[in-house]
Amino acid sequence: MKNMNNMTRFYRQIAAAALICCLLAALMLPGCKEEGREAVLPPIRMSDHPANGSIGGPLGSLKEAAEASDAVACVRIGDWLGDHEDKVTTMFEAEVTRIVKGELPERIVLHQDGTSEYTYTNYPLFTAGNEMLVLLKKTRPHPGYGGKTSDDAYYISGAFLTVFDIVTLDSGESYAIPRRALDDEFYPEEVDNFAYDLRLTEKVSEELVRSDGIWERIDRSFDRIFSLDELAESLKRGS
Repeated sequence: MKNMNNMTRFYRQIAAAALICCLLAALMLPGCKEEGREAVLPPIRMSDHPANGSIGGPLGSLKEAAEASDAVACVRIGDWLGDHEDKVTTMFEAEVTRIVKGELPERIVLHQDGTSEYTYTNYPLFTAGNEMLVLLKKTRPHPGYGGKTSDDAYYISGAFLTVFDIVTLDSGESYAIPRRALDDEFYPEEVDNFAYDLRLTEKVSEELVRSDGIWERIDRSFDRIFSLDELAESLKRGS
């Protein structure tokens, strides 16, 4: 009987050790995160004295900008990864939730203009949970910064001029709201602007603030509200 108890104890120890090894291996897998772990957030969202300089280059129309981009996609922001060595951009992990144009991995490193030391006016740093439609260009090695880049790193072509916050209402309908609204001619004429619907505009505004309280502190325009599906389909078709 004593030998039997020793054997039982031995097998239990083996099983426990195997379980611990499996858990450790799972935690060490690339891209794995602890269940329930809080996201890494940027140390600031807006600097005390944001820069007023323009960071958006000549774009033509939104369709032309999309065609000149490597990809167009909907993304969900994850962890803040830190300031890039170029000292002018911040890096975030981003999950690609919908590809409109081009090819992308499931997760990318997204560069945003601005850093944890300074931001641009009315262009706060992203934070975990933000959902956006963006135009993307793959980062290229820059000899001045050591020629380093990542295979999955992208920056937003057009900066805040081509960032659209995504708002999904209780009805299930999703809308795309530009961070900086431009003239009507910039947007595809076949995509309806729902900003005339004051009730919808109020709902979209409230949901945007609910999803990210930073917009309580920033006076932004709701002059352009597009159906996400309509806008995505238009950019997919191109000119």
